[in-house]
Amino acid sequence: MQITNPVTWFGKNPEVIKRFISFLSAIICLESPYTAAKLFREKFGSLKGGLPLPFLPLFLLARISPWLFFQTLKLGINLFASRFIAGNGTKEVLNAIKNYSQKGCLVNLDILGEAVISESEAARYQEAYLKLIGEIGSKIPYSSLSISLKGSAFYSQFNPCAPEYASEKICERLRPILIAVKKFGGHAYLDAEEYNFREIHFLIFKKLYKEFGNLIRFVLQAYLRSSGETLNKLAVLSDYKNPLWVRLVRGAYWDFECYRSEILGWEHPPVWQGKQQTDDNYHELLREGIENGLRIIPATHNIPSIGFAERYSQNRVHPVPEYQVLFGIGEAIAEELVKKEIPVRFYMPILFPKGDLAEAMAYLLRRINESQLSFIMQSSKEELKKSLAIIQSLKNRNKEVQPSP
Repeated sequence: MQITNPVTWFGKNPEVIKRFISFLSAIICLESPYTAAKLFREKFGSLKGGLPLPFLPLFLLARISPWLFFQTLKLGINLFASRFIAGNGTKEVLNAIKNYSQKGCLVNLDILGEAVISESEAARYQEAYLKLIGEIGSKIPYSSLSISLKGSAFYSQFNPCAPEYASEKICERLRPILIAVKKFGGHAYLDAEEYNFREIHFLIFKKLYKEFGNLIRFVLQAYLRSSGETLNKLAVLSDYKNPLWVRLVRGAYWDFECYRSEILGWEHPPVWQGKQQTDDNYHELLREGIENGLRIIPATHNIPSIGFAERYSQNRVHPVPEYQVLFGIGEAIAEELVKKEIPVRFYMPILFPKGDLAEAMAYLLRRINESQLSFIMQSSKEELKKSLAIIQSLKNRNKEVQPSP
């Protein structure tokens, strides 16, 4: 079950979303209806006059029946989560793939999971992927299978102090999955990790790329100051006859990286401090990647970045093969791109096997943050249509147009 655009929940006040996300961060750790009701009143009491209608009955319930308030709230959280989680179990996942295929879009599946703390958890995560591939691989078109794998979820001792050992242990768990993916002509992305794990992340990819070629693909985060250095290493590693594929993202751990840097007393965090710096670096990485023969996949909801990529990749040996957007956020952009015959793939977080949608809150709190507010608050497609119109004209150009720095 999915709800409509979040704008129907939050109105047009960004402060409501900020406080809601902050509230969710605390509520997932609470079990007491009374504590939850008190926290809700504290978070939103000062905004009563500016709250959207769905919040108002919650205030009444929080006062007269904390238990009923808590049950209603949990239902609401599940509905909110379903807006950004593509499927819960095999049937829903297959339906999501079918629905987006009919819309002309491809999908990339990511079984929700964070860093594990035990080997039994890591083994279950591996088993979940093997089961997923076995159940859906033969039911979707050949070569359509695409998954994302987070290394830290496959080994409990994901330790930057022992990168070689950790990377080999993780490769042992990933190999059976990649062999299963290869059977159906698919591919897998080694998903991004926090800065502290960058060396392990690269070692895992290097080992597997030598074995599986571009069946395994890299995820590069543009908000990292070290991303340019990593791109250069990828360019050296890439085989001309089997070019390396890179999903280029801006990054999802900015707040954490800044906080950890402050705790450790670092003079500068490993991420760019300003959004414009990150945007500029994103475009530079895209440009350098294409020039070095890499297959760059822009994963972005940023219209100027899509225009930049289309403009710069014109008449290149390896132009941008597709764009990737997040399920639950990128539908409007994808619709316009598909109309212009530009390939789009949805990054789809899923629960597999079936689970509680509330378990997905860690993902939501990381993905749906302040940097996404302007897009989530978008209630009309008109601005998107106007912005994307330029892409069509760019795509129809017959000669290369150099982008401005």
